[in-house]
Amino acid sequence: MNNESTNRTMKPSPIRLFCGIYTTAERHASHIRTIRDTWGYKCTGFLVFSTISDSTLPSIALPHLGVESYHNIWQKVRTIWKYIYTHYVQEYDYFLLSGDDTYVIIENLLDYLNSSTIRSEVAMGKGVYLGRVLKLLPHIIICLLYTSDAADDMQCV
Repeated sequence: MNNESTNRTMKPSPIRLFCGIYTTAERHASHIRTIRDTWGYKCTGFLVFSTISDSTLPSIALPHLGVESYHNIWQKVRTIWKYIYTHYVQEYDYFLLSGDDTYVIIENLLDYLNSSTIRSEVAMGKGVYLGRVLKLLPHIIICLLYTSDAADDMQCV
């Protein structure tokens, strides 16, 4: 075996990052276009969950239980996570979900996710929480949240 090849550090595989933003239609022109144009485009996947659909952002209207208000945000977030699970869980490695008042330096986030510390945490089935408003989950955790029995758990691996 060649020493050069065994001593080389393997570069981690590229991370597939889905970025989801929750908002309302009133903030499309200001907040959402800014997010899309500054950091959203750097995500592997980007989708806005809103009160109306707009393919130019892109955004989808996603109805949820209860009224559209800050005090009912859990219902909106719960519905978004279920939508992400149903449509995207196998396509991405990590899922970032945040409000429309967040700025993320995607390059730094990807470096962080590629670190050995985070890779080992994720291998143990832990999520990555970056402050109060930014939730970043590996695909296996989202999958486990929405499967109902052990037989379904195998599809998460």
